[in-house]
Amino acid sequence: MSAKQAVITALLPLFTMEVLHQYLSGGAYAAFALKPLGDTEKILQRLGWAGEQRENTFTLYAERAAAMLEQDAVTPDLCYAMKFHDPDFARYTDLSPRSESMLSFTGMSNQLHASFMKFDSGLKTHSPAIISFSVNQLLSDLQSHSVHSNPPQRESEGDVPRARLTFSSRSTIWRYDFFNHRGAAAKDYAVVPAVPASTGAHLEFKLVAGLMGPDGETSLAFESSRAIPLAAAPRECFMLLLNNKKLIADLPTPGLDFIRGGEDCTPRSCQIIYL
Repeated sequence: MSAKQAVITALLPLFTMEVLHQYLSGGAYAAFALKPLGDTEKILQRLGWAGEQRENTFTLYAERAAAMLEQDAVTPDLCYAMKFHDPDFARYTDLSPRSESMLSFTGMSNQLHASFMKFDSGLKTHSPAIISFSVNQLLSDLQSHSVHSNPPQRESEGDVPRARLTFSSRSTIWRYDFFNHRGAAAKDYAVVPAVPASTGAHLEFKLVAGLMGPDGETSLAFESSRAIPLAAAPRECFMLLLNNKKLIADLPTPGLDFIRGGEDCTPRSCQIIYL
């Protein structure tokens, strides 16, 4: 047993946070590592506290007396950085100010916006993603929300506030560009939900201006009528029809490389297909 594990064994959990992601259909997301920021490590050592990450779960351990106090009794400023291992994290994650990433606590029906997090201001889709968060702000959010709802009760040492942080997926317009379209008229083609109907059954694809290929051919291009959340295993499935007959029964899912386009500047996930 390591020295840190020995310390943790003698302490009680103050709170636990589990990390999930919509990209994995709301499942556990463990592709990150936590690192104390600023004086957090020194504060923990001085108090005899410890933070531990196990897969997708972070737990803060405190002395017995502190662990039984209300959440707002945590006075030290404890901050951590979440560094994400997946280089594509910033591609499939919605990191905009309008992000719907949410924090929920066991025993509470409502959800909180993840205001306790701060995204790296220099975050780019090609650089490692780092998000910092404040334990104090997290628990303060819980306390503020508890004024207007029923807070989770801690009736014994075994009752630990359990939070779930769910990252939301980036949503993009799906675009298909078809080349070698055999000279058929554009109106003879259609992109429609696959059969049996997928969750995209109420989603339409419209014909848009195509791309110029290297041999001078203009693609036959279709874009989805609304943005679709990115997912590792998309529930949406579409097929290409020619004169109402299946030409491609299962169109490939557009990848994580996308471009800005359209009047709304919504990212486009593009897929080029040669027929």
